[in-house]
Amino acid sequence: MTINEDNVLTELKKRNTKALEYIINTYSNLVFKVVINVLGNDNYESAKECLNDIYLLVWDKHQFYDPQKASFKNWLL
Repeated sequence: MTINEDNVLTELKKRNTKALEYIINTYSNLVFKVVINVLGNDNYESAKECLNDIYLLVWDKHQFYDPQKASFKNWLL
């Protein structure tokens, strides 16, 4: 099955690792830019660790996403 914007949340609820892979591939540059802006350019290793923590939280807490309140991208950021 191909993961796309329309089914990523459904597949994430099914604990499909391909859904998390899709999220990482789609949003990693944007999320990394936000993290590095918050932590500073000299904290590259901390930013990479923070990025991993964010994706772990997405995996564990995706059920708290409410599409009525925000887009998935905004919730992720």
